[in-house]
Amino acid sequence: MPLLFDYLQIDLEVDNGSTLETLQKLDNEIFDTYKFATVTFEHDIYRSNFGNTRLESRNIFKKRGYVCVFEDINNNSVKHPYEDWYVHPDLVDMDYVNNLIENNKTNYMIQPVTGKTINWKDIKYNYNW
Repeated sequence: MPLLFDYLQIDLEVDNGSTLETLQKLDNEIFDTYKFATVTFEHDIYRSNFGNTRLESRNIFKKRGYVCVFEDINNNSVKHPYEDWYVHPDLVDMDYVNNLIENNKTNYMIQPVTGKTINWKDIKYNYNW
């Protein structure tokens, strides 16, 4: 049975390949044993597409059963989408997550590099627990 954790953040340097290498190592050595309720993965697509990090990471997380809740998060700038946010449906309330996704569809903006992006400060949370 996998060991369960609340949160994993992967924030390394995309330009030197360490982000993708770390995720591939986690995929090969860790994800069979451990599950994470929430993962934030920095792909820095606005700076570089080194090794196709964004697409490769999305494929790995999907293969491992994670759901991308928000993709191409930015920090108050349409020009700098830098990470994706994931959840594992075995460990979170997916009704809450689906409601969160639905309530934020209109907050995405068109961005030339990614096609869309969302400012993390614009994400509307529903705190009716």
